[in-house]
Amino acid sequence: MKITEIVLKAYELLLQYRIVEIIKSIDCNKEDRKKGWEFQCNIKIPYANPENISEIITVRVFIPECFPYAPVSFYPISEEIRCFPHQDAETGKLCLRDERFATCDEKKTCYLC
Repeated sequence: MKITEIVLKAYELLLQYRIVEIIKSIDCNKEDRKKGWEFQCNIKIPYANPENISEIITVRVFIPECFPYAPVSFYPISEEIRCFPHQDAETGKLCLRDERFATCDEKKTCYLC
């Protein structure tokens, strides 16, 4: 499946953020039956937090085929994030910022970081 232009723009925009380091480039999702794209990255946590999450966490990012009209999902790879208080118990997806306030364009992925 070819990566759409809006997804490429969002990915390229995300690459400009210093808190994000890509460790596995964007590709078609192979983990489950959902259509879309995924990549893995390290995210630097820029401030102390009550959950005592380490300075750098590793996540798998899933961008659905209908992006930006559907939410981007973040799944922890780092062990210290498993059982994070803001994590969906069934899917393991991290519950981050409220997407209602995100723009419906390529900046949506960056809104969550």
